[in-house]
Order: sequence, then C-alpha cells, then structure tokens
Amino acid sequence: LHVRSRRQRQMCKETDLERRANQDGFLFRPVDEVRYGSRIVSSTEIRKAVAEGDLQTASAMLGRNYRLFGTVEHGLGLAGKLLGAPTANLHLDTGVLPPFGVYAVYAETGESGRLPGIVNIGIAPTVRKEKNPAPKVEVHIFGKSLDLYGKRLAVELVSNVRRERQFHSLEELRARIHADIAVAAELLKGV
Repeated sequence: LHVRSRRQRQMCKETDLERRANQDGFLFRPVDEVRYGSRIVSSTEIRKAVAEGDLQTASAMLGRNYRLFGTVEHGLGLAGKLLGAPTANLHLDTGVLPPFGVYAVYAETGESGRLPGIVNIGIAPTVRKEKNPAPKVEVHIFGKSLDLYGKRLAVELVSNVRRERQFHSLEELRARIHADIAVAAELLKGV
C-alpha cells in the first residue's frame, strides 16, 4: 500500500489537469491553496460550514454571504392570516441548508433590489403535523406585500436569530415571530 502525501496528490491532480489542458486546448495555471484559519478554502469546506450553521466562516471563505436560490411556490397560507407575517415559500433549486432555525436575511428577485427580511428553515413543528415533513424555506420580507409566486428568489443568509422549536400555541408562535422580526431588523442594520 502506497500512501501519498497531500502535496503528492496535489501534484498528480496538476499533472492530470496539465495533460488535459494540452489535449483539449485550454489554459491551466495552478494556484496555491487558500486558507481560512486552519481550513483549506473549498466548496466542500464552505458547504460543511453552512451545514454546521457557521455562517461567519462560510461568508469569509466565499467573500460574501451564503445564498439560497429557488422559485416561490404556494404554501399552506397560514403565515399571513394566522401569524401576521406572510411568507414566500421557496422551492430550492440548489444549496445546502443550515441547521433548522430562523435567520436574518436579504431577499432579492432581480427586479426588487435587496430587501431585508427573515427566514424560517425547517419543518414548522407548531403548525405542520404530518409525519416526517420535508423541510421548508419560508421568507418574510419586512414591510412589503409582493406577489412573488413563480418568481426566482435569492435569499442571502446574514445571521442566525435562533434555532427552530415547537411552541405550545399559535399565539405563542405569533408573539415569537414578531420578536424575531425585531431581532433580525436590528441584526441587519448597517449590513
């Protein structure tokens, strides 16, 4: 069994890429690894940081805040009517979800500009009672009533507000949502 060092593996990859570049006629120029602390900056490390809920590390590695992308679809229709905070339910195109919770965000449709808001990522255990529900991404944009159905939305995750949890009543959930909105608005000031 021959065990190669990281540098040897890197050199083999570079040799393979140089050969392929010559064969297919594209330019190949190796670059040194970029590090953030003890981590090598890579898509794998960025996804790992997001999955761990370490948005600060993911953002530092990316050079910008991490974003989720998707198309707005119809949801249960409860957030606006019962909770006083209408949401756009996002059908994700791509992206790694952070741990279930509430996050301060900026949302953008391309025509709307960057709009401050809050997102709940998770299973909404207080209102959804089905067994093993699929995770949902529900975005509330502050002070706006927009028709976003069918539109593509980018959700820029700025900061964690709290982990998702089940509440004893809709009244308790409603009060917490409005408190979360105030916290998120404060977190987004100057960002």
